[in-house]
Amino acid sequence: MSLKGDVIKRLVGIKCPKCNEDIDFLKNYQSGEMYYMFSVESNGMGDYDGQEFQPDDKGNDYECPHCAETLFTDEDKALKFLKGEISGC
Repeated sequence: MSLKGDVIKRLVGIKCPKCNEDIDFLKNYQSGEMYYMFSVESNGMGDYDGQEFQPDDKGNDYECPHCAETLFTDEDKALKFLKGEISGC
């Protein structure tokens, strides 16, 4: 697709197939655990530093930011949807 076609598609917008609102991003909720280093600072207060996310295989939802409906559970399909290459879920 040409750059001009991409610009036109963005001006028209992508619509949520559930609520029909214009969207340009999806909320991504991924199942897993977040790890932090917890230590004591010199002032005696606790400190959380650094973070590392460890995904599990339980879920990865891509939701509409307006109606919160899960539209995809696959990153490739979510990306193609936002690019306008595929429609709806």
